[in-house]
Amino acid sequence: MHHLILYGTDISLRDKILRELKTTSLKTPDALKFDLSSLDGHGLAFNDLKAALLTAPAVAERRVVLISRAEKLDDRNLELIDHVVSDPAKPCIIVLEAATWDRRSALRKGIAEKVKVTGGKEKKSAFDLLYDLPRDRAGVLAALQGLLEDDAVENILGAVRWWWVHKVKGTVPAAKYKKGLLVIQEADERIKLSSLLAKEPALEVALVKLSLLLTA
Repeated sequence: MHHLILYGTDISLRDKILRELKTTSLKTPDALKFDLSSLDGHGLAFNDLKAALLTAPAVAERRVVLISRAEKLDDRNLELIDHVVSDPAKPCIIVLEAATWDRRSALRKGIAEKVKVTGGKEKKSAFDLLYDLPRDRAGVLAALQGLLEDDAVENILGAVRWWWVHKVKGTVPAAKYKKGLLVIQEADERIKLSSLLAKEPALEVALVKLSLLLTA
């Protein structure tokens, strides 16, 4: 069994693959009890991950380390995972469950090239959408609705602000950059003063205005 990145929003497919993994790799109740570690990638302590990945199996041939929300893993943990998947002698199988797997990160790209990657439709993050904004405004606005099912308008606008300051600044003329900041500020004010139903249109208008600035 190979290390695995299991990404996307198809829960039934993910459950099926995990059942098969347990059947083939953890064949007894003792193996399930002693040689399966389930971790949460959000805020995962490095020492906890290290212990799970480097501890020898008690019953099974190899331990299975299942990491949910793997898109939240920090670089230090990703470096350890990259080290383990690069060494076939390490005593574990790593399964990374992730809503998205951003291959713009050199670490994530490197891990994906060394393991089996499978899953359903990948859920894009706010940052994925923003990178697509200059090329596919309509697609971004359509995908935004799915993003809003899991995250607040305020958080997404925060991602927009970060992206504009850290990724757009220096790539457009200063006048356009300042106009973009004003667009984001205006959206922030409208969102703070709006009812729940009026917040989403304020965000959509801001994204349209920013895309026009980037393509004009």
